[in-house]
Amino acid sequence: MNIPATIDRLRLRRADLDDPAENERIAAFVRAAPGATPFHLPAWLQAVADGTGQAAHYLLAEGIDGIAGVLPLTAVRSR
Repeated sequence: MNIPATIDRLRLRRADLDDPAENERIAAFVRAAPGATPFHLPAWLQAVADGTGQAAHYLLAEGIDGIAGVLPLTAVRSR
């Protein structure tokens, strides 16, 4: 006999860094994550973007229970 199972699938999307509520959700997730550093926080990414003029992005993995993972990204312009 097979037992029905529900597989929690993650949805990937780009975070809206212009939304203060989204930034706070990300920051709360990062603060609670073991091994996370201040370099994973949206405020750090925005400071880097402001200082370098490069674009800041966050990739979010979300499941039914909320954020499951984050990936801070900077679009680097160089030669």
